[in-house]
Amino acid sequence: MESVFGELISSYSRAEAINDCVLVDVGAAYPVIARAHYKVPIAFTAALWSRIEAAAASVSGASREGFVHDVLYLAKTAKDSGDPSRRRFTIKLDEVVELEAIVGPGDNLEPVLTVGFLGED
Repeated sequence: MESVFGELISSYSRAEAINDCVLVDVGAAYPVIARAHYKVPIAFTAALWSRIEAAAASVSGASREGFVHDVLYLAKTAKDSGDPSRRRFTIKLDEVVELEAIVGPGDNLEPVLTVGFLGED
């Protein structure tokens, strides 16, 4: 059966993005925190992860675990933005930033959650 769009030229899987460190597998790094909030695989973008690491190092009393918990809690409790697969929210890392949590299909069409900066798609 031929695709309506023609032959596939290239593809880049979520697993490849995690292996290439374009995405950080938060569920693997912090499984207890991740499962407390979501039952689907969770990844943060490398840009968000870098900001979390910097904030954890510079903000007194802060930790990566705390920021991961806060991001996931805010993603879960954020108001629907009109698109049920996307939720926008703000969080204070080293400064206030706007994030977006997107639920979409994973490599095997299973639901997955990706969190990153607004517009980072």
